[in-house]
Amino acid sequence: MLHRDIGQVSVEVSLLRADHQKLSDRVQEAETVLTELSPVQQELTATVLQLMESVKWLERGAEDAEG
Repeated sequence: MLHRDIGQVSVEVSLLRADHQKLSDRVQEAETVLTELSPVQQELTATVLQLMESVKWLERGAEDAEG
């Protein structure tokens, strides 16, 4: 009986190691994606800031035209 229990534990440990490896691989993939997205986020932030400045400029022009 003890031999069978040890065999079962060995199988479970092997399965846990395989799951751990899969999770490690997924974490690595996620880190890679985040690294690739960082410059995109920076570019989008800069674009949004430029658009906000353009809107302010247009609003000022509209106020000047009205007043």
